[in-house]
Amino acid sequence: MIGRAEEIALAMGSLVAGPEHFLLGMLHANSWPIHILAERGILDPGEAETAVMSIISAPGYSPPPLLAPAPAPPLPRDNVLLMAGKTTVAMGDSAISELHAFLAMIGQRDTVPARALAQVIAASYADLAAAETAVLEARKEGPAVPEDAVILPADQDFDNALRDAIVAFKTSKTGMAVGITADERVWVKLGGDDSSTVVNAALASLGRPTVEP
Repeated sequence: MIGRAEEIALAMGSLVAGPEHFLLGMLHANSWPIHILAERGILDPGEAETAVMSIISAPGYSPPPLLAPAPAPPLPRDNVLLMAGKTTVAMGDSAISELHAFLAMIGQRDTVPARALAQVIAASYADLAAAETAVLEARKEGPAVPEDAVILPADQDFDNALRDAIVAFKTSKTGMAVGITADERVWVKLGGDDSSTVVNAALASLGRPTVEP
């Protein structure tokens, strides 16, 4: 999703893939937890995208600040990952996922995602608590793992090295979804590529155990 956010940011002329671009990527992919909120009647993804674009297009909008001293190729990722990382640590989890990014974005009520979702969920920011509660409840039930996703071993985290190796072996420009199973294992699903083939090639290139198909 970071890659998708970077593509959106570049298309909009932003030097940083910020929370607004990350949320747009999640809405386009209907990723977890976006589809959880949609299924529960809390959020309409189309209305949410319209609200984000309205804020971005309005006078006075400022693009996300550059937190790194210099742009990292292709764009600095600190903006969203720092937010999500703090939420991950606070929740006691070992891997950053879209869940943590989403909760971090709506937890900071001044971000574009929080402002946009507040508009389409209800009239006041306090009602964002409904989205937070629904997402956390769904997590306790155990997020659905895509049928063709690759589930990493219990002791294997989705770190930067593995992410970059997967990107290097991908042949398609479509995105990558990463999530956490109910027993706290990381799953990876690729769009446009065979997830098992690419993930195992990436793991082998790093000298790590591969996953049975």
